[in-house]
Formats: sequence, C-alpha cells, structure tokens
Amino acid sequence: MVHSMGRYVMKNYFIIVIISLFMILSGCVFYDGEIFIAYNCDAEIEKSKASHGEPDEIDKYDSGGYYTWTFWYWSEGFSMTFTWGTNIDGCKTSKNTFSPIGD
Repeated sequence: MVHSMGRYVMKNYFIIVIISLFMILSGCVFYDGEIFIAYNCDAEIEKSKASHGEPDEIDKYDSGGYYTWTFWYWSEGFSMTFTWGTNIDGCKTSKNTFSPIGD
C-alpha cells in the first residue's frame, strides 16, 4: 500500500513538472500567482529597423516584467515606442513626429 502510494505521488509530481516545463518553454511566465503569456516586440522592432534603418538613439525602460523602448530617428523627425510585458496585451507601438534635428 505504501509503495503504491509513493508511485501515485511521484506520478503526479512528474505530471506537474512536465506541464510546468511545457508552459515555461512555450512562453508562459508566472507573476504574482498568475500566468501570463510572455510576448515581446521583436517582430515589430525588426520591421521598424527594416523600414527605417538603425535608430539614432534607443531609450530602454525595463521594470518588473514591463518594457518600453523608444527608437529615436532624430534626423528623420520621428520616434517609435514599443511597449510590452506585464499588464500589456501583446505589443503596443506608437509613433511621434517632430521637426528633424541634425543632418
């Protein structure tokens, strides 16, 4: 009886470990007891770089699973901001324009 109970417990732990491993490898993260799908703006950032080239400057703010990166194109007169992470659904982008600076 004790031996079969040990197998039952080990089987359940094994299943929990496999499910957790699958969730982590598929992009789920645990944060304050909740499960979030990890998403970043890699595709949107690469699309921006392909369209406009490398930015003149990049500002990065990362805090507790929240990310906002701003790509500055000073000479072209605009910036692109990419935001993702905790409490953000997917990747949020915004474009701001201003008078070009520099060459």
